[in-house]
Amino acid sequence: MEEKEVIIENPYGFVYITTNLVNGKRYLGQKTMNSYRNWKDYLGSGTQIRKAIKKYGRKNFYKTIVCFCYSQEELNKVESDLSVFLNVVEDDGWYNLVYGGGSTNGWHHSEKVREDQRERSKKLWKNEEFRQKFSEFAKTRTGEKNSNYGNHKLAGENNPNYGKHASLETRAKISEANKNISEEKRKRLSEAAKERFKNEEYRQHLRDMNLGRKMSEESKEKLRGSLKKYWTEEKRKEYSQRFSGKNAPFYGRHHSEETKRILSEKLSGENNKFFGTHLTEEHKRKILESSPLKRSVVQLDFDGNFIAEYISIGEASRVNKTTASHIVGAISTKGSSGGYLWVYKEEYDPEHSPKYKNNRFVPVVQIDQDGKCIATYFNSREAERQTGILHQNIGRCCNNKHTTAGGYFWRKLEDYDPNEVFSNKKINNN
Repeated sequence: MEEKEVIIENPYGFVYITTNLVNGKRYLGQKTMNSYRNWKDYLGSGTQIRKAIKKYGRKNFYKTIVCFCYSQEELNKVESDLSVFLNVVEDDGWYNLVYGGGSTNGWHHSEKVREDQRERSKKLWKNEEFRQKFSEFAKTRTGEKNSNYGNHKLAGENNPNYGKHASLETRAKISEANKNISEEKRKRLSEAAKERFKNEEYRQHLRDMNLGRKMSEESKEKLRGSLKKYWTEEKRKEYSQRFSGKNAPFYGRHHSEETKRILSEKLSGENNKFFGTHLTEEHKRKILESSPLKRSVVQLDFDGNFIAEYISIGEASRVNKTTASHIVGAISTKGSSGGYLWVYKEEYDPEHSPKYKNNRFVPVVQIDQDGKCIATYFNSREAERQTGILHQNIGRCCNNKHTTAGGYFWRKLEDYDPNEVFSNKKINNN
């Protein structure tokens, strides 16, 4: 079809319709006259029309000028009115993705267009060849190869998203999307993360990026709140079961001597990040308050007389130059630590205070299956030396946790009853 040249005196621009001669699909757009000499070749710059031109070839498209305009305002208005009148976004017969009228600021794609875009994107990412090509392309734009490397024009307050926060609805959508990630994708993400961390340059970048950064008190408080909500008692129990015993990732594994040496060199002396630093009194107090050892304890002499009271086991251990674990052990076994008896404050009864009992000097009796006393020993350790039977097993028998040890019955001398019947009790070889 031969096109006649139209001459208009000093027009600002024109509104046009480009038609695909193969499928009849059209595109509505506008063009200013600053490059009017090229108007014959201009078919449109929209995303979909450009893809179509690439697919079908320019020879299969024909442009029609709808009208000429004499200002930008007039140009925008005509295009806007026409795009709405012709329903160019909702109608499948058009390539337009948004309604016209100049700037697309404030315009949103229709739900149909968005759905089409989502489906196209899903289809693309299912293609292994496409993913591979994209991966290779991404590798060429990392670090200094990226055109925006070192560009801080959009950093901080200059960033268009500075100070903005995702709505609760958006957060919920992101959360749901992340929950539905397939195992295959999780594995790919995990492997990709592992590969990144193998790169020393990447690790150094992370270190430099976080060096000297401190969280605000508000951020710390938010983090504490979120962690408290997350770490419910049920969650803690589940996590403990998941990673305890044989389920622990390092179960049965040990560091090699070479690894131990490397760790020692990296974390000792001046290489330690805490070298030369000391905890403040406030920090010590916070640690003490959050510690499970903060239970108040009472210190007693061997006769059960009150000596002192401490607000925590940690404080008691520091004052008496012993360890917290020793005090805990003394409380649980009714023994002593640092030359004193110990009891939790809430369990302390002045009228029934514990007395020291030295289990090292408790005589034990060895009894055969007929109930006959074979021998009496100074204590269980002396019995072990004489008989070869472990004193731990002898002690368990004396405490009624085992029936026999080494084929014999055992009793503390103070608990021994010559009239006790042993013939109906099972003998084992512990």
